[in-house]
Amino acid sequence: MMGMKPVLFGLLAVMSAGCASSSQQQFPFVGSDFVHYAESGCFGSCPAFDVYVFRDGLMLLRGYGAGFGSVEPLLIGDFVYQKEHELFLELVERLNQQDFLALRADYGVVDNSSCSEVWTDHPSITIEKIEHNKRRTIIYNLGCKGFAGEQNLARIIEDLRNTLEVEKIIHTALIDRAN
Repeated sequence: MMGMKPVLFGLLAVMSAGCASSSQQQFPFVGSDFVHYAESGCFGSCPAFDVYVFRDGLMLLRGYGAGFGSVEPLLIGDFVYQKEHELFLELVERLNQQDFLALRADYGVVDNSSCSEVWTDHPSITIEKIEHNKRRTIIYNLGCKGFAGEQNLARIIEDLRNTLEVEKIIHTALIDRAN
């Protein structure tokens, strides 16, 4: 993948006007095709962030900090990077190959009936795909255990994190913030 290049802050201001945090589950980018991956905070050191990848390769990382007890540097704020435009198509293809549409919409966040066990104090993950005005969202409490499709969902999450290079973009954003 091409290296990340910070984009002008003015572009970010226009894009993020009126946006809310992922915990409010609002749709902030009307009319845009994107893949959205988010992790919530927890009662530990879990970082809370959203990553949006748009059809044109624009990537928005929005950091909300971390849970209680975190000793890691806090990632707070918006960071915009330009990636290859193929990244969006690759993410959509990967989700389609892994039967994303066949998964339930909720695993233990609002409805925990699919969970044979529910462990507390875990973060939640949101995966959202909007393409051609069709929206599909899955929310997953990582404390929801023992449900049908758990291994498939874990593979999808690992694949998205690797394809998005989550650790790398968070590290880059922390460096950008320090400069």
